Amino acid sequence: MTAAEKRVLGVDFGTTNTYFSICPCDELLPQGVDFEGRGRDGLSTAVLYRNDEIFLIGDKAIEEFSDASSEERRSFSLMMQFKPDISKSEKAKKAAVDFLSSVIRYSEKTGIFIAPEEMKVVFGVPSDASEGFKTVLREVVRKAGYGETELLDESTAALIHHVAQREIPASTIFSPGLVIDFGGGTCDFTIMDNGEDKYSWGDFYLGGRLFDDLFFQWFLDQNPSAGKRLKRDRSEEFFLFSICKDAKEYFSRTMERNRSEVVHKRMWEYGRLEDITWDIFLKRAKSYRPSDVLLDFWLKAGMSLPELFRSDKSIDLIEWFRSKLKEGLEKDGIDKKDLRYLILTGGSSQWPFVKDIVGKELGHIGIHIVRSTRPYAAVAKGLSVLFALKNRFVKIKDKIEKNRPEFIENEIEPYMIEYMDKTAGNISREIVMELFDKRIRPVITEFRQSKGDLSLKDLEGRIVRQAENFAPIAERIVKEKVEIFSRVLLDDVVEKTRAWLEEYRMDVDKERVGEREGIETGNWTILDLPDPVEDYLWFGSLITSAVSGVLASVVCGGSGVALVASGPLGIVVGAVAGGVAGLMAARYGADRLKEVALHRWLRKLILSDKVILSMREKFYEEFKNRLNEQLNGVKGGLRQDLEKIVDAQIKALSYICQL
Repeated sequence: MTAAEKRVLGVDFGTTNTYFSICPCDELLPQGVDFEGRGRDGLSTAVLYRNDEIFLIGDKAIEEFSDASSEERRSFSLMMQFKPDISKSEKAKKAAVDFLSSVIRYSEKTGIFIAPEEMKVVFGVPSDASEGFKTVLREVVRKAGYGETELLDESTAALIHHVAQREIPASTIFSPGLVIDFGGGTCDFTIMDNGEDKYSWGDFYLGGRLFDDLFFQWFLDQNPSAGKRLKRDRSEEFFLFSICKDAKEYFSRTMERNRSEVVHKRMWEYGRLEDITWDIFLKRAKSYRPSDVLLDFWLKAGMSLPELFRSDKSIDLIEWFRSKLKEGLEKDGIDKKDLRYLILTGGSSQWPFVKDIVGKELGHIGIHIVRSTRPYAAVAKGLSVLFALKNRFVKIKDKIEKNRPEFIENEIEPYMIEYMDKTAGNISREIVMELFDKRIRPVITEFRQSKGDLSLKDLEGRIVRQAENFAPIAERIVKEKVEIFSRVLLDDVVEKTRAWLEEYRMDVDKERVGEREGIETGNWTILDLPDPVEDYLWFGSLITSAVSGVLASVVCGGSGVALVASGPLGIVVGAVAGGVAGLMAARYGADRLKEVALHRWLRKLILSDKVILSMREKFYEEFKNRLNEQLNGVKGGLRQDLEKIVDAQIKALSYICQL
């Protein structure tokens, strides 16, 4: 881009309508061009010749042709829907050059500043366009006065538009998605993956004009005498393509809001459409036949008609759309369950039945559906905003890379440590309460108060049985709590990261949180947690050796406790034995300590409330420390995923910057 090119012109050269958008290179402010002052961007892709000279373009060309008398039409030639044939027909290619060059001249007359020599020009192309078509399009654009242009897939442009609007996170471009471009003349479908067109399909004839014609026939059925007046006034085609189109769009917007509403619409001076309902619309759409006015117009414009229009069979327009969608979704290698976003673009995508059919055919929740408030202009705006988005993303990428270490060290790490310690404490308190308070303490109390002489071996056996019975409960408690811990910590870290990225006007796809997808797609994943229970809570199989080992260690080490065995049982038994051993080891020796019979008064003296409380506290601290060690592995895994999600954002920024 040269220094003089401070703005970008995006052109969505369409079969039925063409849309233009202008955007500064340093601001995300794309503006659609309203050539005819009707409050709607773009103009009809049409050229009207008079005596082989360009006379009018756009909607005015259609209106003039519609209003012309039979005598006047002898000197007229109206070219429409010529875009698809520019690589096969010299006549179509000439019409494209004439149309696009006339737009520049027309803009000068209307005061709209379109100067390709002072702008970066980007044209959209269908995703399935051949290299031959692209070569001819570049030639057409150059001859029309737009210079050397860049081409971008229309589906990618639609995606870029929604990324710029922050309706789709940038990292989503690496996820599979579906773009449906349902315009006035055609309907195109594109499967996107890794930011590129994976597969495209569509229909050249399935477009908004068929629904314009449906409303034209609906009006004539309610107003039989209007047909003769329209024919007499030579206004049939203008009425179909303009007045009925407006009525269709008004009805579609109303039905999107409330399908139970009954619509009434004045149709210029020729009458009214009354009692228009969704049910009647569906009935008509499922038994549609092209009107003679539409067929004659297409034939006069030099279009070839498909067999579908030449037969006497009715056409189900709704099923036509459904079958076209299914045609591509059923292709080998496409799993519709993998689709993560759906972009609806083109004016006809506003029909409520589009979302109904797509939702039913995709058949799964979680897909992110987006549609611009002006879907017909989304592609042009995406084309024009790309360079401003690239300039912004280069700066954002540099800042994210520079500030990431500080964010993780100062924001994420301290929070994870604090939350981990809090969780370990909560779990440990519950284990202490359930195991020590409810099961071990009563055993110790009974041991203190029982009549007769009892040994530490008796106490050991009782504690072993309580711990063995508690093992499944402890396993369940820890597993449930750790799972909750991981999910809450994950959500909190996501939110903190989202808030951090928000400072750079970047987004993380929250809809993907919790899905076990590859982290390289830029989406969060549930951690594959280590299982703390497997590491230290198998009480049943280890309990006997644990208690024996601890008691032996206590004797050898005096009043200190050397924990040979793993797990909370070893902590409890060791602490109990340590309290007694500290007073008696010297007298009886290590070998006989567990076998010594202790009188009740001596048991009460040794196992005082203070000693029991100390044992409880020691059990709590030891259990908490060991649990923290286990959760530290979870923290490490989460940090790695955090690094990867930020890497995914940087990867997405880099990809867009290279478009």
